[in-house]
Amino acid sequence: MNGTVTKNKTETTPLDVNKIRRLFAAGSEVTELAEEFLEDLGEYKQEFLSGLERSVKESQNGKLKKIKSLKDLK
Repeated sequence: MNGTVTKNKTETTPLDVNKIRRLFAAGSEVTELAEEFLEDLGEYKQEFLSGLERSVKESQNGKLKKIKSLKDLK
């Protein structure tokens, strides 16, 4: 079974579904390893963790602002 990944608006490149799954799995693994590495180095300071907790609570309480561009964050 083949999937298709769009290369640009006019051209497509067929990719095997298993290869797509492997790419996603590899990306997830790299992310997990990076998080473990940063945690082991103590890079997650209390200030960062507190801010992250506040953000999660605000998100859960519906205090989100939709943006269309990173420029909207200014």
